[in-house]
Amino acid sequence: MDECRGTEADISTGEAHYFSRARQVLWHKGATSGLVQKVVEARIDDDQDAIWLRVDVAGSGASCHVGYRSCFYRSLPVGEDAGQPLSFAEQRKTFESEEVYGDAPTQHNCSPCWLRCILDPVVGSV
Repeated sequence: MDECRGTEADISTGEAHYFSRARQVLWHKGATSGLVQKVVEARIDDDQDAIWLRVDVAGSGASCHVGYRSCFYRSLPVGEDAGQPLSFAEQRKTFESEEVYGDAPTQHNCSPCWLRCILDPVVGSV
């Protein structure tokens, strides 16, 4: 399994590797952008089916391929605010993806169906 190869690479190299569901490929984070994630700590959950990595990020410190520090740069309204538009939790990018990746596509619309059902009504405004 490619997911297992990623974890093996994390451990053996000390740098983060991920399996892209959108591209169906294992990739070394930062191989193109230079924003390599150096693994500082790795933990495994109680079921031993998920891994948590704490990393130091090279360069601008961005982890998101669209230029934000984190891939989780948008907030999903909950409770009384449910159904409202997504809001940006990070206000600025650390780099412009076009400068790093050229014209290669950087946005993927591969949300699981359960998430699309929730987001479809609110995503259009963000």
